[in-house]
Amino acid sequence: MKVKSLGFKIFLAAAMVLFGICALPCFGNFAVSVAEKYLGRTLRDAPRWMEVVMHCSFIGIFAVLITAFLSFVSLGKKIAGYIKNEYGLFFKELKMNRAIFVSAVVFVFYLLCFSRIILADFFYHDDIWRAAEGSRSWIGLGRYVSEFLSILIHNNIEIQDIAPLPQIISVFIMSFTTVLLTYILNGKKIDFIPALALTPVFISPFFAQNFSYRYDCVYMVIAVLLPVIPFLFRDDIPAFVFSSIVFLILDCMSYQAGTSVYIILAIFFVASKIISDEVSEEFSAISPQEKKKLAVFLAASVVSFASALVLYKIFFVNSKSFDPNFYADAQISVTSIIPNAADYIELCAKDFGGFFTKFSFDVVSVLAIILCVKNSKCNKLFASVVAVAAYILGLILSFGSYLVFKQPLYEPRAFMGFNCFVAVVCFVLVKQVLFFEKKSRLIKCIFVPVLLYGCMVFLFTLGNCMSVQKKYQSFRMSVLMSDLDDFIVSDKDFDLTFSGTIGMCNGNEIAVKNYPVIRKLVTVLPSANSIWNDDLMKFHNIEIEENSSAVKPEWPLLRSTVYHDIYAQGNHFHVVLKEEF
Repeated sequence: MKVKSLGFKIFLAAAMVLFGICALPCFGNFAVSVAEKYLGRTLRDAPRWMEVVMHCSFIGIFAVLITAFLSFVSLGKKIAGYIKNEYGLFFKELKMNRAIFVSAVVFVFYLLCFSRIILADFFYHDDIWRAAEGSRSWIGLGRYVSEFLSILIHNNIEIQDIAPLPQIISVFIMSFTTVLLTYILNGKKIDFIPALALTPVFISPFFAQNFSYRYDCVYMVIAVLLPVIPFLFRDDIPAFVFSSIVFLILDCMSYQAGTSVYIILAIFFVASKIISDEVSEEFSAISPQEKKKLAVFLAASVVSFASALVLYKIFFVNSKSFDPNFYADAQISVTSIIPNAADYIELCAKDFGGFFTKFSFDVVSVLAIILCVKNSKCNKLFASVVAVAAYILGLILSFGSYLVFKQPLYEPRAFMGFNCFVAVVCFVLVKQVLFFEKKSRLIKCIFVPVLLYGCMVFLFTLGNCMSVQKKYQSFRMSVLMSDLDDFIVSDKDFDLTFSGTIGMCNGNEIAVKNYPVIRKLVTVLPSANSIWNDDLMKFHNIEIEENSSAVKPEWPLLRSTVYHDIYAQGNHFHVVLKEEF
C-alpha cells in the first residue's frame, strides 16, 4: 500500500512539473511554432493560442492539486469520504423503482417537448459554420469542457454534423439533472409530481435557444447540471465549499451563464430554512447554533461563487475571450447593475412565452408566496417579508454575473438562471400544496400544469417555425442560384456579397405575433453582413469570400425580380435581398 502511495505521489509530482513547464510562455512559443510547421501555415492570432496552451496547462495543474488534496490532506480525505457517501445515497435512491419510473417519464416528457425542434433539422446560428468548417473554437471563449467533450462526442478532431445524437444525449442529461434537482430540493426523495414541477428549468421558452444549437446543446445542458451538484453536499460546509468552487469553475468551462443556477438554489435553501416549519415561531428565538449554521451556509455560498469566478477569470479566461462587438463586455461596472437588472426583467416579462404562459407563472408565483407564508411557523409578517424578498432577489440575481457586466449578453440562452427560478417557484407551490394543504389541492396547483402545457405549446410552435423557415430559405436559395447561373462563368473565381435579408417567412406570421421572441430564435439566412453567408453557400457547392459589404455598389443591374436584385462588375456580384414584395 505504501509503495502504491509513493508511486502515486511521484506520478502527481511529475505531472505537476510537466504542466508547470507547459505553462511557461517559452513553451507556448514552442507549441505554436510546432503547430505552424505541422499545418504548413502561420496561425492566425498566435498570441491567443499561446494563452490557450498556458490555460490548458493550468487545467492540468488544477486537476493535480485537487487529486493531491483529496488523496493526501486530512481535510481532503474527509471531504472525499463525505462526497462518496452522498453520491452513494443518491444512486441508491435512484435505483428504487419509483425513481426509475420518474426518470423514464421525465425523459419521455422532454423528448416529446423537444421532438418538433429535433425533427425540424434546422441549422441554428453558428451550426451552419461548424457543419461547413468542422470547427469547434469553444476553447477561445474559455469553454474547455465544451472543447474537449466535443471531440469525444463527435469522435473526431474536425467535428461533423451528427444530429440528432447531441440532442438525444442532451435529453438524457436533462432527465438526470431534473431527477438530481428533485432529490436535492425534495428532502432526498425522488417523487413524480415535484420532478414534473421542476421541468421548466429546461422547457422554458428561453432554454429553447440553448437546445436549438445542434452542436452546443449538450454543453449548455451540462452547464445546468454542474452548479446543481454541490448542493448534494450542503450539510457539510467544507465539502460544499470545495465542490462549489470545483463545479462552478467547470461550469464556466462549459457555458458561463449556467452559474446563475447556483445563485437561485442558494437563495432557495436560505429562504426555506428561515420560513420552514423547522424554525421557531419568532426568528429571534432561533437558537444561536441555527443562526450560525444559516449564516455560515450563506457566507459559504457567496464566497464559493465569488472565488470560483475569480479563479476562472485569472487562470482560464483568454484575454480576448469576450469581444464586446461579438459576445459581451465582461468589464465590471457597478453602475450598470440597476440598468442591467431593469433591462433583464423587462425582457423576461416580454419574451417568456405567450399570454397564458405569463399569466400562469404570475398566478403560480402569488400562490407560492401566499402558501409559504400561511404554512410557515414564523411570524406571518416576517415570513411575508422573507418570501417576497427571496422572490425579488431571486428574480434579479437570476441574471447571474451578467448583472455587473458593462455590456451583458441579453440573448435567451443566457437566461438559465431565470429558467431555474421559474422551476423552483413551481416546485415551492407544489410542495406547499402536497405537504400542507388538505383541501382543494388540484385547484391550488392547477396553474403549474397549465404553465408546463404553455411551454410545451411554445416548443412545438418554434419547431414548426424552424421547419417552415428552412423550406422558405431553400426556396429562396434555389431561385437565387438559378438566376446567378445565367451570369457566373464556371471556370472563373468570383465573390458574392449581400445586402437586405430574406426575412421571416410569412407562414410564420401568426406564430411571431403570438410569440415575438421567435424572431430571436429562428435564424434568417442569407442576410446582410451575416458571418455565415459564405457557409450557407458552401451547401450549394459555391465557395465565396466572406460577406464584407451591406451597401449596394454602383454596378450594372443584371436582373431584378420580386425576390432580389443582382448587380455585377466583372466577377464581383452583389445581391440585394427583398423581404417585402
